[in-house]
Amino acid sequence: MKKIQEKIIFAFFPPFLLYLFQYLAQAFWAIYFRYPNFDIPMHFLGGVAMAITAVSLLKIAEEEKWLIIKKKSVSLLFVVAFVVFIAVLWEFHEFLSDQLLASNMQPSNFDTMKDLFLGMLGAGVMGIFLLFRKN
Repeated sequence: MKKIQEKIIFAFFPPFLLYLFQYLAQAFWAIYFRYPNFDIPMHFLGGVAMAITAVSLLKIAEEEKWLIIKKKSVSLLFVVAFVVFIAVLWEFHEFLSDQLLASNMQPSNFDTMKDLFLGMLGAGVMGIFLLFRKN
């Protein structure tokens, strides 16, 4: 059981590294103030990182016989849906930060929709790459 838990924790390493990078970039270089559009690649890369996590979780579930998905298209749908769910939770986080801490993480509805789209795009690109590549 411990080995499975370690695999699951390790699956979340890519988004953790990305979050750490953006946190340090903001803390030490005020990257979002210097480059307001830094948000664009971060949401795309967040989708990529979470897609890597989703594919890793699918592989763990298949190895453990918890889940068997025979069609790659269904796996891709899972990956994109997983990332969209996480992206929505992230946008809730930004909204609550704006409301409770008077931050400005969601300056407009357009920004929120763009962020969600970029995360979904990153998920789709990486999901297709990971799921349909030849092993």
